[in-house]
Amino acid sequence: MAGHYGAEKTTQKISSQYYWLGMHRQIREYVKECLECQRYKPDNMKSSGLLETPVQNQRFEDNATWWIELFPLMEATAEACAKCILEEVVLQYGTPRRVISDNGPQFASDFPST
Repeated sequence: MAGHYGAEKTTQKISSQYYWLGMHRQIREYVKECLECQRYKPDNMKSSGLLETPVQNQRFEDNATWWIELFPLMEATAEACAKCILEEVVLQYGTPRRVISDNGPQFASDFPST
């Protein structure tokens, strides 16, 4: 449970005080089968990816910001929601390329255009 430094350094450390026949091979096998090394050794870990900042071509394009707009409505009808989105979002910020919603009935239904 004290840990080790890999086959070579573990062999050096042990051989400074002990020796037995086949010591190098046994230490190599022990280190190779070590469960902790198999899990956490740096060469067994996934390499980290390159951090890149996506370039935005248009407003509302960055999903990482998780921009949320909330508006109180007296009725959550399709017509009231569409009017609110038009007045509060589109007229202030421009038309978003896409709108992500919870697919509630007021977002999935049609209403007659006037």
